Amino acid sequence: MYRGREVADRPYDIAGAQVIDDPSLYVGKFVTERDSGETKLLAFVHDRDGAFVGEITDPYAVTWDGDRLLLHL
Repeated sequence: MYRGREVADRPYDIAGAQVIDDPSLYVGKFVTERDSGETKLLAFVHDRDGAFVGEITDPYAVTWDGDRLLLHL
């Protein structure tokens, strides 16, 4: 587990990481849409109305607001 050490071969800013706090989603991944080049989020739906679903979402749009990433559900 990464605990904030400097690791030269990892291009991730762990200290600046943000939690996507939506308990209905899991295993999210950012992808680049081929046609538009836009960044999107794909994830799995955990539950709906208390029942497990396990299906993949449609791509969600993401944008930046200053240094904060916004997820458009």
